[in-house]
Amino acid sequence: MKSLSLVLAAAGSSTRMGLGKKKEYLEMAGGTVLSCAARIFLEAADFSTVIIAIPQNDQEQAKKAFFADPEIKKLVQGKNILFIEGGNTRQSSVYRAIKAIPEKDSIVLIHDAARPFVSKEIIQNVIKASDEH
Repeated sequence: MKSLSLVLAAAGSSTRMGLGKKKEYLEMAGGTVLSCAARIFLEAADFSTVIIAIPQNDQEQAKKAFFADPEIKKLVQGKNILFIEGGNTRQSSVYRAIKAIPEKDSIVLIHDAARPFVSKEIIQNVIKASDEH
């Protein structure tokens, strides 16, 4: 199988929530929405690279939110973790993230980091289908 890369899109402003804080940074299940979204993917498959597209000048907060769940540190050992500045649109953020993937022959899964409720089964089925086709 080809290597696996994960892009988590978290560069949006979350202004519609009206909380003055990004959805991805809200507390959830012993971590944050971002760490919960990441954890389900990291538990589902062996990703060699994880790229988180984040807002400009938000690296410190994004890292804090990503590593808020103590299990994340264990799950990312030996993996390439990159926080990159997103663009003005989701499309440009994802494009920047894909360009940053070091493995050029990789299956890439792209997920909205504010949506932590995807199942391991769905993730594994997508990877299997991508590898077959």
